[in-house]
Amino acid sequence: MSEFISRLNSVSKVFDEGPDQVTAVSRATLSISAGTTVGIVGPSGSGKTTLLSLMGILMPPTTGEILFQENKVKDMSAAERRRLRLARIGFVFQQLKLIPTLSVAENVELPMVLNSTPTDLRRSKARELVSSVGLAGKENRRPSHLSVGEQQRVAVARALSMIPSLSWQTSRQASSIRLQA
Repeated sequence: MSEFISRLNSVSKVFDEGPDQVTAVSRATLSISAGTTVGIVGPSGSGKTTLLSLMGILMPPTTGEILFQENKVKDMSAAERRRLRLARIGFVFQQLKLIPTLSVAENVELPMVLNSTPTDLRRSKARELVSSVGLAGKENRRPSHLSVGEQQRVAVARALSMIPSLSWQTSRQASSIRLQA
């Protein structure tokens, strides 16, 4: 069996909605191995984003166990979880969360700045990533001067900047999620 990146063991997530409880994920068991691509498909409201938020250590499960690269997430401190998300998990959100006052290159560099990557290395890597998503020559533009598709590519480049073990992109139009481990 290949090394797993993320594993969920009988994970559930229940949200309290006033007097009601909404079960977004129920007893999910899933393993994502290194080098795999997984598609999660379902109608709007079926729990796809909640499942990814659990896998991405953005929220704790109500029940069950989450492991990331053999480590039990519940045993990690909040600081350890933040460092893990920063260094090993790449996110491309539906709302791209680009910083409007930063350039394309600066948006791509941001996770590397937060991870204390040396300036020369992060600038070089940002140029390479921007080029790899087809935006060479647009490094100094602000997000507002890009098309939505170009903004999405900046978000993808940013998500890949720390060489994540797990990355994903959500698509509202397709009601699907693509994971790359």
